[in-house]
Amino acid sequence: MSFLGGLFGPVCEIDVILNDAESRKTAELKTEEGKLEKHYMFYDGESVSGKVNINVKQTSKRLEHLGIRIEFVGQIELFSDKSNTHEFVNLVKELALPGELTQNRSYDFEFMQVEKPYESYVGANVRLRYFLKVTIVRRLSDLVKEYDLIVHQLATYPDVNNSIKMEVGIEDCLHIEFEYNKSKYHLKDVIVGKIYFLLVRIKIQHMELQLIKKEMTGIGPSTTTETETVAKYEIMDGAPVKGESIPIRLFLAGYDLTPTMRDVNKKFSVRYFLNLVLVDEEDRRYFKQQEIVLWRKAPEKMRKRNFHQRYESPEHRPSLSAEQPEISRDGFGGEIAHSRTIVRFTSIHYNVMDIVMLNQFFPVMLCCKKKLDHNGEILKVLNRFYKRKEMQKLAADQGLDARLFHQAFVSFRKYVLEMNALNADLHIILSDICCGAGHIDDIFPYFMRHAKQIFPMLDCMDDLRKISDLRVPANWYPEARAIQRKIIFHAGPTNSGKTYHAIQRYLAAKSGVYCGPLKLLAHEIYEKSNDAGVPCDLVTGEERKFVDPQGRPSGHIASTIEMCSVTTPCLCAEEIHVCGESAAVDFVTELMFTTGEEVEVRNYKRLTPFSISNHAVESLDNLKPGDCIVCFSKNDIYSISRQIEVRGLECAVIYGSLPPGTKLAQAKKFNDPDDPCKILVATDAIGMGLNLSIRRIIFNSLVKPSVNEKGEKELDTISTSQALQIAGRAGRFSSVFKEGEVTTMQRDDLLVLKEILGKPVDPIAMAGLHPTAEQIEMFAYHLPHATLSNLIDIFVSLAQVDGLYFVCNIDDFKFLADMIQHIPLNLRSRYVFCTAPINKKQPFVCTSFLKFARQFSRDEPLTFDWVCRNMNWPLAPPKNIKDLVHLEAVHDVLDLYLWLSYRFMDMFPDANLIREIQQELDGIIQVDRYLYAMRLSDEQLVDISSRFRLEMEKGLSNESNSTAAVKMLPTHVYSTPDGSEKGEFLALDLGGSKFKVLQVKVSEDGKGKVQMESETFPIPDEILNGRGTELFEHVAESLKSFLEKHHINHTRKPLGFTFSFPCAQSKIDEGVLLSWSKNFKLRGVQGTNVVQSLRKAIRKVGNVDVDVLAMVNDTVGAMMTCGYDDQNCEVGVIIGTGTNACYMEELRHIDLVEGDEGRMCINTEWGAFGDDGALDDFITSFDREIDAASINPGKQLFEKMVSGLYMGELVRLILLKMAKRGLLFHGQISDALRTKGTFQTNHICLIEQYKGGLENTREILEDLGLNPSDDDCIAVQHVCTIVSFRSANLVAAALAAILTRIRENKKLKTLRTTVGVDGTVYRTHPQYPKRLHKVVRHLVSDCHVRFVLSESGSAKGAAMVTAVAQRLASQRKEIDDTLAAFALNSTQLQEVKKKMHVELERGLKKDSHPTASVKMLPTYVYRTPDGTERGKYLALDLGGTNFRVLVVKIRTGMRNSVRMYNKIYAIPLEIMQGTGEELFDHIVQCISDFLDYMGIKNTRLPLGFTFSFPCSQTGIDKEFDLDIVAIVNDTVGTMMTCAYEDPKCQIGLIAGTGSNVCYMEEMKNIEFVEGDEGQMCINTEWGGFGENDNIEDIRTRYDREVDEGSLNAGKQRFEKMTSGMYLGEIVRQILIDLTKRGLLFRGRITERLKTKGIFETKFLSQIESDRLALLQVRCILQHLGLDSTCDDSIIVKEVCGAVSRRAAQLCGAGMAAVVDKIRENRGLEHLEITVGVDGTLYKLHPHFSTILKDTVRELAPNCKVDFILSEDGSGKGAALITAVARQHHSEKQEPH
Repeated sequence: MSFLGGLFGPVCEIDVILNDAESRKTAELKTEEGKLEKHYMFYDGESVSGKVNINVKQTSKRLEHLGIRIEFVGQIELFSDKSNTHEFVNLVKELALPGELTQNRSYDFEFMQVEKPYESYVGANVRLRYFLKVTIVRRLSDLVKEYDLIVHQLATYPDVNNSIKMEVGIEDCLHIEFEYNKSKYHLKDVIVGKIYFLLVRIKIQHMELQLIKKEMTGIGPSTTTETETVAKYEIMDGAPVKGESIPIRLFLAGYDLTPTMRDVNKKFSVRYFLNLVLVDEEDRRYFKQQEIVLWRKAPEKMRKRNFHQRYESPEHRPSLSAEQPEISRDGFGGEIAHSRTIVRFTSIHYNVMDIVMLNQFFPVMLCCKKKLDHNGEILKVLNRFYKRKEMQKLAADQGLDARLFHQAFVSFRKYVLEMNALNADLHIILSDICCGAGHIDDIFPYFMRHAKQIFPMLDCMDDLRKISDLRVPANWYPEARAIQRKIIFHAGPTNSGKTYHAIQRYLAAKSGVYCGPLKLLAHEIYEKSNDAGVPCDLVTGEERKFVDPQGRPSGHIASTIEMCSVTTPCLCAEEIHVCGESAAVDFVTELMFTTGEEVEVRNYKRLTPFSISNHAVESLDNLKPGDCIVCFSKNDIYSISRQIEVRGLECAVIYGSLPPGTKLAQAKKFNDPDDPCKILVATDAIGMGLNLSIRRIIFNSLVKPSVNEKGEKELDTISTSQALQIAGRAGRFSSVFKEGEVTTMQRDDLLVLKEILGKPVDPIAMAGLHPTAEQIEMFAYHLPHATLSNLIDIFVSLAQVDGLYFVCNIDDFKFLADMIQHIPLNLRSRYVFCTAPINKKQPFVCTSFLKFARQFSRDEPLTFDWVCRNMNWPLAPPKNIKDLVHLEAVHDVLDLYLWLSYRFMDMFPDANLIREIQQELDGIIQVDRYLYAMRLSDEQLVDISSRFRLEMEKGLSNESNSTAAVKMLPTHVYSTPDGSEKGEFLALDLGGSKFKVLQVKVSEDGKGKVQMESETFPIPDEILNGRGTELFEHVAESLKSFLEKHHINHTRKPLGFTFSFPCAQSKIDEGVLLSWSKNFKLRGVQGTNVVQSLRKAIRKVGNVDVDVLAMVNDTVGAMMTCGYDDQNCEVGVIIGTGTNACYMEELRHIDLVEGDEGRMCINTEWGAFGDDGALDDFITSFDREIDAASINPGKQLFEKMVSGLYMGELVRLILLKMAKRGLLFHGQISDALRTKGTFQTNHICLIEQYKGGLENTREILEDLGLNPSDDDCIAVQHVCTIVSFRSANLVAAALAAILTRIRENKKLKTLRTTVGVDGTVYRTHPQYPKRLHKVVRHLVSDCHVRFVLSESGSAKGAAMVTAVAQRLASQRKEIDDTLAAFALNSTQLQEVKKKMHVELERGLKKDSHPTASVKMLPTYVYRTPDGTERGKYLALDLGGTNFRVLVVKIRTGMRNSVRMYNKIYAIPLEIMQGTGEELFDHIVQCISDFLDYMGIKNTRLPLGFTFSFPCSQTGIDKEFDLDIVAIVNDTVGTMMTCAYEDPKCQIGLIAGTGSNVCYMEEMKNIEFVEGDEGQMCINTEWGGFGENDNIEDIRTRYDREVDEGSLNAGKQRFEKMTSGMYLGEIVRQILIDLTKRGLLFRGRITERLKTKGIFETKFLSQIESDRLALLQVRCILQHLGLDSTCDDSIIVKEVCGAVSRRAAQLCGAGMAAVVDKIRENRGLEHLEITVGVDGTLYKLHPHFSTILKDTVRELAPNCKVDFILSEDGSGKGAALITAVARQHHSEKQEPH
């Protein structure tokens, strides 16, 4: 495209439209950038036709061309060599001969049957594309339009498609065979295969199949291969066993694939490989690759269309003849027979494609010429077949009931419609039916054949029906039927004594079996029987207990119902007792009627009454002893129990998945009248199996979640039966409460509860039956290839039951069957595994179940060691609720092991060892349940973090700081160390029972050169409990002793003071104590300035020559210490005796401190977090006890939950309470354990050591006078872990809030920062740092945090603060000194004004004009516009890198108006730096184009030329009929433009890239121009002011450096101090100087900073914007390649401000000189005048205009000066000057 066209938009638009665009399909293809683009799709051999539309944009102009053509191009482009493309197709059509276009044109084109040999492709290194290319050939540059197309290459089914068989082997270790069904696949195919494990002696933990794409470009040694893993298919996760085979099905349709491409045009290839990957337990990987071929299959409609086009056209149609039926299948050269038709081929010639298509669609062709539409006629035929009653009856006779018939038909229909190649007979049948030559019933045999393939049981349906006949189950037990039994049904509600009476009869019998629904009930009867002297054995799924030591069975057995053996003679007993509610009476009676037995019903009434309350509880504050809150979710249980504990109440917790031992322990705790725990929170698990002393049942909700058949969660209101079962637990007969009560938590639920309990209980009508292992084995005999899940499905579908029964829900059974289907097990073992009682919602339990089955299948015993290894026993201590739930899942897994051990004793041999660790785990869970309130989930930690952020914001706000718990105290520390600190400093560290004095020497080498000498001094107890003055005097004495000892007193030393208590600081060396903490409570200090107290004590002691420069707390000290070594450190944390945090906050967010620029360290004082109740729902009863016993109750609550001062005491209180309840030390309590402070935090550190922790525990407990067992030691260790882990979690949550705030302050997606940490807990606890780091990184994944231990403590930090303060003071002085030269005072500005006035006068005088620095050039503009100007004018504007041509229309009348039309032309750099002739030639070309553009080439117009440089011009109008009236500069144009709007405007000012002023001067004062009357505009060219050295006193060395580096050294000095072209460069020179002196950018001068012109003046405007935060200033600097800190940004902003302020002041001083001169010229006391202004500096800089106006107002007090902005000074102004000049010329020509 031409230069002008490219600059001002296209001359024309080219569009390509395909003829079949509406019907043609599109396809997507990825671009080189990875984006998806849609284009029209073509196949090989298809024609490409359409239209080329050319729309001419400017119809008034002619578009000349040398011809128009269109090309069809196929091209390969290698990304590594984009300069060369390789065309393999190039077809050209000429559309037009050379000529010209004046209007829109269309051209038709067609490329017939274009060969497209390759498929379109975009890869990693290569692109193959097809496109239409339209070219309009022109003289200078062509106009080109490319239109992309996509080509797909289709293929047919391969003639040979062998399967792939391979072996992978490692000698004597591994032998695997794998087989894929074929080697060539279409893009929507399915890869089907199998893996066979012939030998497995290495432990494989993972196996997957990968589909790999390899793209190879280039040839020979320059070949490049790009490999991409397209798909991954996980074959198995876990170890395989010998003989196992695993199926593979990898669907290709979901992946972005292309066909295989081999050696495309000898440029590239694309190949695909199947890669089998095996990973063993040591993460070694084994690979085996095999290449496969991918091809693109033609769409169904296209295959049919191609077939009919090829075989039904007259010239290709074979001749057919019908004869009598014969049976012959002889291939293509013989006959194909059908029961009705024979078709014989005569001589036909087929090519290869014909044969393939004929073979595929041959049966359709045999039928008739009529085309078969799968979605039409065949579908109608199949639907008619399905609806025929006769077919349904025939199918039913064959074993297909209505459900199976429907399933079979759906499958058959799908098979017929979607199968690519149907059976020939079926094709013929369907064709005959479609043509009316067959009957629809002929389909039935083929339908049945298909049905038997999907339902193989149809061949043995009679046998299967007999096996699954579940009618009359009473006949299954002939031994029981042989005797006459007595059935007694005890019917009654809960707490009616029915179970008691049945058990009494059981105990009185000679022998008996108790069958209970729960393990807890079986345990209870087992214990009651033996307590009553009746020997009783226990049999549950996981446990066997025999009373007899020899293991002989007792006469009585207590068992769970599923463990009762049907072969035991007891069940043939003469008397059976059944307990239940009255709703089951009728059903049991009817059930016994089928056995010929009568039922004796004994009815019972409730022994104690219970009532429904008329009031809901509504609040947990209304709870009473004996209350039980019933919830239906664990989350509700955790939430409510925590809220109860917050209120200072203890509660027990019971829910279904708790281990039995823990349930019993919690029940015992609740039932114990001496235990303070009087509230129970439970699920409906309390409805059976536990005797609880409950006074009132409170339903938290009446909605219970359940999971439906689809696995979806549903919420249903509880039934009447459920409500009665739960409510009946209140007021039990044996409890202390003789009356029960039931109510709800919410008022709205109470009416619903009354309605539920008021309804009758629905009667029980049916019982469930489940298929037995024997029945399934018999099924498997008939269906040997069916899976267990399928066998169950078939059994259920065929099962017949009586009206009293139904088949049980077998979903859980099928779930387990499907899970272990791929594991080789015999059917009986598989069945047993699938009946295991596991919770399928627990992933860990399911995974363990799978591992058990796999190990079992290998015939390898599941030993104790194997179980421990797979469960990672011993388990890591739980960190939160989630980990606690995992412990419960582990307990369930151990239950599973025990359950299986009684069924496969040889394979599960270590049941006793497993039971031991289960008991140990039970104890751990009990401890955890006891302390579960200290467990914090991720959600709770996020919640705490959010609350802390709110507290931070409250503390930073002026309005809420006074009431905020987290005070967010300003420290007046503005910067962290940058490594340049040096000197000798003293430091005091006061924060505990001892304090430290240090001498810190920081060498001039900077980093790593820190030497310290220190001494620690104790603080006597009498001082700690005395007055504050005594403390400070003791500190001063110790300081004096240190100085004398180390001979430091010879010079005055700066001192930093670390004071680790909350203080309010107004300066860095002032701090008022807010409150004591850490057991300090000295009198007379709180509310006083501690620095002043220290100074006073130092003066009193005498001879201590120090200067206390800074006071910080220990947290700030830790941050500063770490910040010296790691300059990314901007957070400090103390976790020791106390806890606190500080961080660097943006000053603009700190309301308590003036100023918005920079940052300041904030001392959060987070120890008080929660003092206002923000943590009430996380505070436990133990925390409250700690707080109550502290010296500051209600204060520093967060610190009491976290810090080392309280952690040991917290553990002691927990151990004491557990011991009182008998959970520890057999209930024995020593005096030491009762004594406060005997258990220290350092004990926790010893107990939690990785090695020796248990030994340390025992020693510590024995020192406390206790005699702990091994279990006690484990439990104590566990308690310590819980307490310390909670501390780490809470610190992590608060720290996460700080890090998130810093990240958001900086507006970063990812924050990289360092946290400096100190404190004895963090230092000495073996696991605390690791836990803290892990939780922090989990909570703030978008922050990359490095933790650094403060090696030298906070005292070194105080010295660092002092050093930083000194460094900042020194740097501040240097910066102030540097910028002082730019700060002009009033005297200096008055001097500048005076000198400017002198130069103005000198420039006007004839004798001094040649030497004057201000040239005062006459413009011959004699007046400003008066509003009478009119006409059309041409204007030229040349003053920068662009050139502008304008037509200006000036109208007068009611409303004066100026309308402008313009075009901008670029001036190439080579012309700007070339000759003047080249410049004006270029201008001439631009004018020519513009006149053409406007259609006024032959019109004579007066012209004004704005030329902002001194010049000599000739001959500009030699080619055009132009009337050059005026040549002016931009300054005059600006004045004239503004004067047109404001008649008072007589001054023009340019403050932009350059700087200049013009004004209307009296003619009499212009000595070098003839005439004394009137005025003339003078172009001052004040940029040259100072060339005679008269302003050298205000020029800086930076001005001189800029001047010397300019193109006109020594010239335009005033302009170089005031104009936008140079201000940025002045700033750059200052920044370089400051960087060299180490005051900026860490002393590193980058190459970017050395680059001249990098700092444009627009950046000054941006940086100085009031709306711009420092973060955005940093972004600007980083954009310029300057990596700045926050402090750097402040300095840069100051530099920019100093330079721009001086520029504005200098302009103001010059302007004051001009306006005063005009006033003097006119002899006025007071002048009112307007200045027209233009220029980017004035317009865009946020402060320049204001400073300029203020300076003028100050220096010219007798002048009222208004400033107005010019709309278009240089363009519109030139036209106005021309108009004024024309008028002036006309007036002179008119006769007087």
